[in-house]
Amino acid sequence: MRAPSVMQFLSYLLYALLLTCVLLYVRFPADKFEKFAERKIEEAFEGTDVNVGTFKLQLPFNIYLNKAVIAEKTSGDEILRLQNIRIRPILSGFGLDYSLSGDLYNGTFTSQLLFAPRDDKFTLDDIELSAVDISQSKYVRMVSRREISGQLKFLGSYSASMAGGDKDIKGVITLRDGKFSLMQPVLSLKEMEVISLEAGLTFKNGSLELIEGTFKGKEIDAEFEGSVNISDRVESSNVNVSGSLVPQKDFLKEKPQVLRVVKRLQKQYRKTALPFNISGTIGNPRFRFGTL
Repeated sequence: MRAPSVMQFLSYLLYALLLTCVLLYVRFPADKFEKFAERKIEEAFEGTDVNVGTFKLQLPFNIYLNKAVIAEKTSGDEILRLQNIRIRPILSGFGLDYSLSGDLYNGTFTSQLLFAPRDDKFTLDDIELSAVDISQSKYVRMVSRREISGQLKFLGSYSASMAGGDKDIKGVITLRDGKFSLMQPVLSLKEMEVISLEAGLTFKNGSLELIEGTFKGKEIDAEFEGSVNISDRVESSNVNVSGSLVPQKDFLKEKPQVLRVVKRLQKQYRKTALPFNISGTIGNPRFRFGTL
């Protein structure tokens, strides 16, 4: 299965919405619409089962879709679930522009879909995912092989060719009030509590770039940047992220053994902020202090 990474997870959402917009034809009976949309998404993403639920045409030109669910065909594991999807034409767009909205894992999404037939592409502008409960996504948990929670927000844009290639994503992603487990302890920590995590990102030619990332946690603050080369098996995607971290004073007071380790590392690197690198894959990352 050509499964998505965290960003391609977004692509599933966008592609499903695109299909519902393209099929704004009243000549499609409900059952044919549902089967057609399911088949087209399954063709685009091999190894998936799709259920687009039921839809209603709300005059004059609005469409309401109660759900769109994409699951892994063999295991039945859910990849993405959208609910209460609303599609409205933008009158000034001459039938080529639409506003989109709906619910995603206890949060919401909105965007504007712009078709450019001459260029054989479409664009989603002003994408906003807000208050998405990432712990509700079985797919994120499956791909990352860890427990992750928090409120996810994304602001940005997405464009692609009608054939599905040449994807281009730009935006800012934020995670607040969450936590994630670690594959290996870092300064004795087995999980990180997140107050806020934010990074700019771009996705093009299969590479996800993380730009000017900042992390503020209960025990550690950090800055980071890097890239993830997305593969068909997302958990096998190569990770190359580097940055620096600073343990908080209250955390070190409670952990005298960790304090000794931190002082030794600060002396070794001659820096208060400790350099680190994350390599390996999404499913099996490797953390170490120092630089490449």
